[in-house]
This record gives sequence, structure tokens and C-alpha cells, in this order.
Amino acid sequence: MADAAAARATATTTTATATAAAPLATSVDAAARDFTVVAIPCSAADEMREVVVRQPANGALEAMLHFAREHFAREGLPAAGAARLRDELRAKAPGAANDDLLNRALSMTMCDVVPLVPNTREFGHVAVNLVVDDKAVSKGLPVNARATSLARACGLSVEIRGDAFVSRQFDDDVGFLRLDFTARDLDGDAEWVRRVRAHRLAGRSAPRPAAAPPSPDPFPALKQRGNELFQRRDFGGALEAYDAALDAAGTADDRAAVESNRSACQLQLGDAAAALACAERCAALRPTWAKAHGRRGDALERLGRLAEARDAFTKALELGPGAPDIVARLERVSALLARRTQ
Repeated sequence: MADAAAARATATTTTATATAAAPLATSVDAAARDFTVVAIPCSAADEMREVVVRQPANGALEAMLHFAREHFAREGLPAAGAARLRDELRAKAPGAANDDLLNRALSMTMCDVVPLVPNTREFGHVAVNLVVDDKAVSKGLPVNARATSLARACGLSVEIRGDAFVSRQFDDDVGFLRLDFTARDLDGDAEWVRRVRAHRLAGRSAPRPAAAPPSPDPFPALKQRGNELFQRRDFGGALEAYDAALDAAGTADDRAAVESNRSACQLQLGDAAAALACAERCAALRPTWAKAHGRRGDALERLGRLAEARDAFTKALELGPGAPDIVARLERVSALLARRTQ
């Protein structure tokens, strides 16, 4: 991405004041590069340190979470923690969660992302996140006093357990760029910390939605988990959650919804062929759903099969007239086809 290195360096020192007349990135960074995060070990005997994380080509969205998942997976889940999690899952879905689904849920290594600085316009869409183990409580990990202190300095009432990593990124839902977060930035009295704390104390942060009540069916919880991970741009983790949701889906419409979401994940992960396969299954399960044909069109366009993509988007418009996003995609593909025939 042009000028990406300069943007990274600039954003590292301007997180606190960025209101960004121009975005730091206008698309997802596709380059292979290194970026710096700070590790905050749970043990106070271990020093906080900078860690260089390798971002593979076309891997900006997954790089940090993949690195953290590998670290947290090495800690393992003790038998007592596994038993406690299994009991919790059974309590949420009495009689519905079989052993295979429970074991799959337990084997997933996921991350929780604690937004120290949200990627909102007030902060120039430059986010600072604490990445932590979502099974830290079940693993019986102790409180991470330094990470908890940092989160509370940022105005969050949370308790962090286990190791934590602090990362920074530009993300305005169009462009995405990993930025360096260094030891110099890790100061409880830093300007970016004071600014986000004041922002939260002033009550400008959006309230969190109330937790959904327990469901006797495991499908909604698994699908919701996938949705949450997708929104965090953890597309690999979302795909795992959707795979489990697919096994728990009881109706054709439920399976179609999950296949649609799996298609979106595969496309974000760069596997257009797999995205198309999911979209085809989605359309077979729910042939009159406009979104299924829109997913087909997205995958076909990425594969360069523009005439088929145009037909899929046309079908989607027939089933859901006037959808502006489908109209825009159809116009784009039609323009590409016209250029191809000139």
C-alpha cells in the first residue's frame, strides 16, 4: 500500500489528536510487513516488552489475532476449567448440546478484544486494543494487575486475567492498517489515555447492549459468537464458530444463514472458491433469498467470472428490488464487463 510505512509512523505518535482529514488507508493493507505490539505478562516478575508480529501478504485482518491465539493455545485448558465450561454450556442448552458440539466449543482458542480506544471518528479511527484470552477465567489464570490498571486508566471497569497484548490499528470499516504500539506509548498518564478516559467519563461512549437471555438451543449462541468475531474482524475465529453453528442448525433457513456468513468469512480470508461453494449451498437451501444470490455474485466477481456475477446480482435484485448495495455491485460488474468487451 502506497505510503503505508509513513502512515504507520505518523499514527503511532498522533493517536490522541487524530481527527484525520484524510484516512490513513483507503483499503485493507495487502502488504507483508512487521508491526510492533506490547506484551503485558500476567506475572509481575516478567517485564513488559515489545514484540514484533509478522503480517503476511493479505493477512492484515488476521495477523494479530492469529498471533495471540497461538500464544494462548500454548497455555492449555486444565481439566477443572474444561469441566466448568462444559457445565456452563450444558446449563445454557440443557439436553440440546451433544458431546461432539461441546468438545468443539472447548477446543476453540479464541481471543477477546478489549477496546481501550474505540475506532471512532473522534479518535481518527485509530483504535488501541487489549487482546486477551477468552478462556482466562476457566483456565484459572490470575489477574493481570498491569493490564487491568491500564484498562481502568482508559475508563473501563474490567478485570484482565492472563497475559495481554496491546495493539494499534487504523480501521474506518473501509481502510485497515496495522500500526506500531511501542513501550513509549505504554504510560498510564499518556495523552491518548487521558483523552479516552475523559471521553468515557463524559458519557459519549455508546452503551453496551444487554446480554441475551440463555437459550435452550445452542444454535443462537454459536451464531452470535460468530457474528461478534466477524465484527471484530477475526474472520478465522468467526468461521470456526459458524462451522459449529452449522452443525447445530435445525432448519434449512438457519443453515442458509450460516452458509451466507461462512461465505462472507471465506471471502474476507481470500478464498473466493470456498466462498462460492458456501454461497451455492446457501442459495440451494433458500433459493428465493436475495442475499444468497448477492453472496454468489460477490464470490464470482472475485473469481473474475464477471458475466456470472452480473447474473447473480440481477437475480438478487429481482428477489429484493431496490437494494442499494446490490445495485452498486451490479453497476460495478456491468462496467467491468463493458470495458472487457471494448
